[in-house]
Amino acid sequence: MIRSLRLITLPIAAAAAFALAVPALAAAEEPQVAHYTKEAQSAYEEQLKSHEISEAKINKRDHDILIVLKNGEKVFIHLKPHEVEAIEAALRAKGVHYTVESAEEAKKEVGSKPVHHKLRYIIGGVVIVLVIVAIGYYFFDRKRKSEME
Repeated sequence: MIRSLRLITLPIAAAAAFALAVPALAAAEEPQVAHYTKEAQSAYEEQLKSHEISEAKINKRDHDILIVLKNGEKVFIHLKPHEVEAIEAALRAKGVHYTVESAEEAKKEVGSKPVHHKLRYIIGGVVIVLVIVAIGYYFFDRKRKSEME
């Protein structure tokens, strides 16, 4: 009886390890990123006039502005390279808090992206090996038990 319990516990432990690893893989796979919706420049100008903009971040490398509105909505507009200075002046004139991300800062940010896919494959491989070992042990011990009887 005790021997049969040992045979059952190993596959159950392997299944539990797999069940615990799957949510960890999903969490590692999807980084939390703020989602900005694209907006027309005319809508931005209307929001600037009506003082709806809480803060803004100007990205000089990508020529876009990430805007957080006072209602919490996050939007962005894409600009032409020569429009960036005019937009910066308009934000300053309206008293909107903004930051400017230079091209060098943007390159540093892009270069330091974490690589999650390696971890996913390593953990997946370990889980598969554990399951194969558990199944092999189960059948090997079952065969040995039947030969002893």
